Amino acid sequence: MKTLVVYYSRKGSVKAQAEQAAKEAGGDLAEIKCKTKYKGIIGFMKAGRQAMKKACPPCESISIAGYDKVIVCGAVWASTICAPVRSFLTEHAGTFPEISFILLHAGPEENKATIEEMDKIAGTTHSDYKSIQPKK
Repeated sequence: MKTLVVYYSRKGSVKAQAEQAAKEAGGDLAEIKCKTKYKGIIGFMKAGRQAMKKACPPCESISIAGYDKVIVCGAVWASTICAPVRSFLTEHAGTFPEISFILLHAGPEENKATIEEMDKIAGTTHSDYKSIQPKK
């Protein structure tokens, strides 16, 4: 099974999880490159505002053609999926082969509502997911 692991990482935690997932799956790794910058406190505030507004900021396109499975890795911002991942899911809505999710979050909850929202945006149902609370 040819697998693509796609991720957006503001500070590096998601990137580490995505690299591990790609290694375990023997798959390719692709970073979602967002044209909006989220560095520093201003970037943090912008990220939260975009997540709450369910914004889809412009990002470079990533092809999923030829893959049997796409693993999407992202963080939960303001109790929902981060804006760059929302953009990626929206771009490919209805065209995903098998899809699964890896979410990183600050709180102890598993974010089932966020996973359901990701399914809705992607136009499919995930095959599995991991909900991870990174150690501080």
